Formats: sequence, C-alpha cells, structure tokens
Amino acid sequence: MKTHPSNRSITLAVCLAVFFSCSAATVAQEKSASTISVPATVEAAQVVDLYAKLGGFIKEISVDIGDVVEEGQLLAVLDVPEMEKQQLQKRSMVSQSEAMVDQANAKVEEASAQLSAYNAQIAEANTVCETKQAFLSYQMNEYNRVNNLVGQGAVQRELADSASYEFKAAQAELKTAKAQIATAKANLAGAKAAIRRAEADALAAKSRIDVANADLEYVKQLMEYSQIRAPFAGEITKRMYDQGAFVQSANGNSAAKPILQLVKTSKLRVKFAISMSAVSKLDRGDRVVLSRIDGMKGKEFEGTVTRFSASLDKETRMLRAEMELDNASGELKPGFFGYVKVYLE
Repeated sequence: MKTHPSNRSITLAVCLAVFFSCSAATVAQEKSASTISVPATVEAAQVVDLYAKLGGFIKEISVDIGDVVEEGQLLAVLDVPEMEKQQLQKRSMVSQSEAMVDQANAKVEEASAQLSAYNAQIAEANTVCETKQAFLSYQMNEYNRVNNLVGQGAVQRELADSASYEFKAAQAELKTAKAQIATAKANLAGAKAAIRRAEADALAAKSRIDVANADLEYVKQLMEYSQIRAPFAGEITKRMYDQGAFVQSANGNSAAKPILQLVKTSKLRVKFAISMSAVSKLDRGDRVVLSRIDGMKGKEFEGTVTRFSASLDKETRMLRAEMELDNASGELKPGFFGYVKVYLE
C-alpha cells in the first residue's frame, strides 16, 4: 500500500515535533537539577583533647588507642598528694571552727546565766531598799517624837541622842541598799555587754565555718579533676602518657600536653568546598552523595547539605560546606578522602 506524499510530510513533521519537544524537556531538566563533583574529607563530629587541670602523677590509665568508651566513663586517675593534704587541712579547719562555735555558744549561755543572777540581785536589792526606806521613815518619826518629848521635859536628853543615832543608822543602811542596787545594775549592764560579745563571737565562728566549708568544697572539686572522664561516647585516638608519668597542669600552661584524645565517630562531618559559580544554587537540604573512597570501591553514602559558610575563603574563592552522616556501624573513619556529588536543585 502506497502512502500519499502529503501524509509522509505530516508524519515527518510530527516526529520532528516530538523529538524537539523531548530534547527541550531533557535540557530543561538538566538545567533545573545540575550536579557538581568535588573532593571531600571525612572528619569526626567531635574531637577533644583531654588535659589535666591538676599537675600530678598518673596513678591509673585504663584505656588505649582504639578503645570505645561511654559518656562519663573513668579513663585515667591522677595522684596529687599535696591536694590530699590540703583536703585534710581544710577538714581540720572546719572542725576547729565548729569547736569555736560551741565555745562561743557556751559563753553566751554563761553570760545569760550571769544576767539572770544580776537581775535577781537587783530585785533583792530593791526589796532591801524598800525595807530600809520604811525603817528610815519609822526612825525619823521616832526621832521627832522623842525630840518633842525632850522639849516638853517628859523624857531625858539621852533618849533623844539614842533616837538620833538610830535615825542616822537607818539613813546609812538605806544609802548602802541604794549602792547595792547601783552595783547590781552595773553588773547587769556588764552581763548584757558580755552576751553581745559572746553572740558576736558565735556569729563570727559560724562565718568561719562557712568559709572553711567553702574552702573544703573547693578542694574537693579540685580533687574531682584528678579523675579524667569521657565527656561523650566515642573512640580513643591518642594516648600521650603511661602509668607513673608526671602530667603538667593545663591551667594557664600553654606547654601542657593532653593525656588522651577522644573522637566521636557515631556521627561524621563530610567537608567539601564549591566554586563561586555554584554558590547561588547551593541550599541546605540539597542531596549529596559521597563515593570514590579508597578501599571502599562501589560504596556510596547519601545525605544532604547540613550547613555552609556565609562567605567564601579569601584565598581559594571557594565556599565551605558540610554534610552530616550517621556512622553507627563505624564503617567510615575520620580522615577518609573521596568525592561528593552535589545536586544543585
């Protein structure tokens, strides 16, 4: 069956239209999802050098390179004899301060008892004074009565002299009673002052206890630094000292060396840099595939762009970016080198 020439033209036109349409769609797709391939380095999510805050000898070190440790695990113990002596000294100072508080409290109680005694003396002296005052009044009346009788010639002068003597004696006794009251009041004031001094001494002793306890807690805290513990779960990658070695304190000492290095390998950072021309297309969440790793032929690890720098490096004119990968299996190691394919969508 022969095809009419006009039909052949129509068929050819349709085929060309479909071809160019597919080509345009492919080009559009490639432009909307371009990729770049750049070198990448695998690094640990966390790396920490563990220093000694106190200088001392390594009494115990229980880990070595390659050991996997848990968070809070005891890694090393330092022997710091001078700190132990300081701790004993601070404990003694606390005990001494507590004894001073007990002594000051005893003085307060003693002064309080003395105060009560002087109050009783004042009460007794007041009673005596009232008695003497009454007796003086009686003697004065008696003296006046006898004098009147002597003036009337009813009694002899000797009786008036005797009444005068008794009256003056009563005056002297009243004066003595008043002096006793004044003495008791003075003693009372002294007792009150003694109480205030004893209470001030007790308060000062209690303050010394607080200071001594604070010093003791400070030494205890320093002693805690003699134990080196893992701040997070990870793997030991360096061990700089052995048991018995002397370790310098890193507190203000730039020459101090770390005892151990701990690396968190359960999560890794894949670091790479992209050129200036691709910066505008890079976004957080863009797909990233790590591959072409030496010794891991055919292995690929996929993730997304986690973060990237806000500015380009001045020397290389490249933008640093990172991808985080979970590495619970430990298959990837910090320091691996490969390439990443970044899908710039």
